[in-house]
Amino acid sequence: MGALAGIITGSIVFYINYDFGLFNASFAFVKQFLFNFLMASYNTKLIERLVYRIDEKWLAILLGGFLPAVIATGSVFLVHWIGQTPQAWHSTYWQGFFNLPIFTITAWMYCSGVAEKHPLLRCMFLTKTSKQ
Repeated sequence: MGALAGIITGSIVFYINYDFGLFNASFAFVKQFLFNFLMASYNTKLIERLVYRIDEKWLAILLGGFLPAVIATGSVFLVHWIGQTPQAWHSTYWQGFFNLPIFTITAWMYCSGVAEKHPLLRCMFLTKTSKQ
């Protein structure tokens, strides 16, 4: 999941920064790829923990989508800003629009038990420490 997200978002960030040279665009791609690769499992586990600790289903879905989206978007902005990506804000803000629905759907999936019912989703989203 992280590698796929890294390739997709890294390619977009590469394109956004291409006018600043191949090196800058490539470095922005690498930062974005590594961020997604490393953060995908963190965000998934954070969503899972929020969902299983909050009793109100609607609140669990809302917070399970919103909090990881804010953390992920803010963190990736810091990675690009500190790493001096030429278009740090442009390389970041659009990701929030994707993160919020993806994380919200993931939270709903945990709340509804969909991840437990389907083998492919179970292998992607549930770990040995998941509540089952």
